[in-house]
Amino acid sequence: MKLQLPDIYPSDYMMTIDYYLWIAVVAIGLISVVLFFIKVHKIESDLQKPYLYGISFFLLLLTLQRVAYIISVKMNVDYNFWTNLGYVCSLAGMMCFFLGIEKSVIRKTKYLLSLVSLIGVLIGLLALIDIIDRDISMKITYIISTLATVIIIILFAWMISKSTGSIRKKSFITFLGVVVLFAGIMMDSELVYGGLWPTMPLIIPPILNSIGLITITLTNMRK
Repeated sequence: MKLQLPDIYPSDYMMTIDYYLWIAVVAIGLISVVLFFIKVHKIESDLQKPYLYGISFFLLLLTLQRVAYIISVKMNVDYNFWTNLGYVCSLAGMMCFFLGIEKSVIRKTKYLLSLVSLIGVLIGLLALIDIIDRDISMKITYIISTLATVIIIILFAWMISKSTGSIRKKSFITFLGVVVLFAGIMMDSELVYGGLWPTMPLIIPPILNSIGLITITLTNMRK
């Protein structure tokens, strides 16, 4: 049975140009992932590879999150299942990012950040098969994903402070791209639409997502 989109969303959500902009976000995300994987296979540094792999899978899973959200709204499917699957993809992407960082840059954390993200992924998966109540799962995964987002931003800020020259510049621009990307993701939520709509145009979140993805990709493709 199809569960309807919550009333808190605008009635024309994904019904006009914003839908096509989200499709563009998916296309940009897939192109970014391909470019990152090509980059990984070209570099010789074993230290850089885990970091780039982490970003590659991070972007791939965030793109799959958007695909799940589009399916939940545009197709005759269970809205709750597909949105929950989107959250699982998002947390799995963050877990991959943390794995890459903790393997190549910050080893003192002993994979603690990755394990916390994994807990969120497992909770989401249990909710998908109805072992855990969806509302409880959503609250837990939302808290974990919010904390993970803040930690990722802090990690980039830390890398900027510890680097110099061209590496520092690249880290800073990547940091800006991540902030813009997460802003777009978080603005496309029930919380924001319930509090800001109709003051925020529907095209803003996908545009921010696109800018963030393009910025992260172009910056890291440079030598």
